[in-house]
Amino acid sequence: MKNSPTPELVQSLTSSKYLKVMAAAKYAGVGYKTFRKWVVQFGLPEYHVGTLTLYNCEEIDKFIQHNGKIPE
Repeated sequence: MKNSPTPELVQSLTSSKYLKVMAAAKYAGVGYKTFRKWVVQFGLPEYHVGTLTLYNCEEIDKFIQHNGKIPE
């Protein structure tokens, strides 16, 4: 059995710095399908904690600022 994330970890990761997919798409100003395309086709990072998939606001901002490219 996998270890479940602690409530404290979940709380810290779901702060305003990390968003779930629908909130992340809204934050980016695009629809769900477009946002998922950014992840799958263009490599926008996603983070998995237990069953949660989260996206970092700073990485979304950088992705948009660099016209869909992940800066190195």
